[in-house]
Amino acid sequence: MSAPSNQTPPSEAAPRLLSAQSAAKYLGVPYTSLRDWALRGHIPIVRVPDCRRLWFDRKDLDRAIDAWKERESE
Repeated sequence: MSAPSNQTPPSEAAPRLLSAQSAAKYLGVPYTSLRDWALRGHIPIVRVPDCRRLWFDRKDLDRAIDAWKERESE
C-alpha cells in the first residue's frame, strides 16, 4: 500500500484566476488599493472576453510580492 500523497488533486486545487476581491484578500490589502495598482499597470489584469470584472492571475500576484520584497544591501 502506498503512502498518501500530500498534493491536492487538480479538481480541488485553488483557482488560478482570482476576482479583484479575492486577489485583494490574497494579498492582504484593501480592494481599492489593488484596483488602483492594477489600473496604473503595477499588477497585470486578466481580461476575460465579454466580462467587465477585473481578474488577476495568482502567479502575477506572487511575482508582485517577490518584486516588492526589501532586499538586504550588499
